Amino acid sequence: MTRNGQLPQKIMSRISAAGEGAVFVAADFFDLGQKDTVYKALLRLAEDGTLQRPMRGLYLYPEYSRVLGKSLTARPERMAEALARNYNWTISPYGETALNQLGLSAQVPAVYQYVSDGPNKSYAYGNFQIVFTHRANRETTHLSPKTRLAIHALKALGKDSVDGSVVERLSSVLTDEDKQSLLKETQYSSSWIHDIAKDMSRE
Repeated sequence: MTRNGQLPQKIMSRISAAGEGAVFVAADFFDLGQKDTVYKALLRLAEDGTLQRPMRGLYLYPEYSRVLGKSLTARPERMAEALARNYNWTISPYGETALNQLGLSAQVPAVYQYVSDGPNKSYAYGNFQIVFTHRANRETTHLSPKTRLAIHALKALGKDSVDGSVVERLSSVLTDEDKQSLLKETQYSSSWIHDIAKDMSRE
């Protein structure tokens, strides 16, 4: 356990290593010291401007844009991931959010949608919404993140809209390891999704 006097430096070292634009929750630092001391250290970092608080319980290490001459706002997907860590949820992007993250759609969503094994929740942030929809099933909780993302992207398109060009684009953003995981983990999914996984694994 880190001594309290060293705690702020340890926290700041972890924050710096994550890089600008990273979003944290207090639980990310509980291994470094006592909970109350962690909360106090994060509060001090927020008060002196080192961190920003885009939402209650979230801490942003701001990214400065020289072009715009100001700090950028937190990326909604990073906020969603931080919220999931804070509440110990397993989440996965779906709908337009999944398509955008995989490069299958250039449309930037105004609503960032996630399926979750936690409760239904919605958060407003700037011009965006982050929406978590409860869906505890075999295509959310027990799969690797890339498999969950690929499944929900394909479902967003629908079987009839997934042609060769879509499969080619999806294949280009997945590693060989991702493809093997997808093949293994979709064996109990819809047959057409598993067939796509088999095609990509043969490439």
